Amino acid sequence: MDGESVAKARILVVDDSKLMRKAAHKMLGDEFDVVTADDGDQAWQQLGDDPGIDVVFTDLNMPNADGYELLRRVRGSDNGSLASMPVIVVTGAENDEAARMRALDMGATDFITKPFTTVDLVARARAHATHQRNTRRLHAQATVDALTGLANLGGFVERLQQDIAYARRHQKD
Repeated sequence: MDGESVAKARILVVDDSKLMRKAAHKMLGDEFDVVTADDGDQAWQQLGDDPGIDVVFTDLNMPNADGYELLRRVRGSDNGSLASMPVIVVTGAENDEAARMRALDMGATDFITKPFTTVDLVARARAHATHQRNTRRLHAQATVDALTGLANLGGFVERLQQDIAYARRHQKD
């Protein structure tokens, strides 16, 4: 990844432990633009405010909205880009196989176990950020005319489907 010609990928780290947020920031900060949140509610707000976030790393056990709730919100989002965002669940020794299976069934993309190494964290961040950026780039190529920069038929149909869904949700013409 060439950091000078391409902006750093943005990684959201969600954990109620300040120590874990700082450790993740230290491990990822050289290569990625790291933003943090204390819980699922704060993370959800950041995801809504910042469309540039490429990958989410979240703990499962947090106060307010936990990792499961954040995962439910992300996967249930009306925003297709947000709904397909990679969400890596950071599990500790207290999380058993059933907890991991529940997160997987809810749409978790990957897992990493605490305590994690810098190599494990960076490898997952690189792989998922690259995949997310390539997916976005391909989507843009499939929906935007390269010559004019305007929506092509695929882009028009996608936007039409979004507007119809909005009208139905809000019971408007």
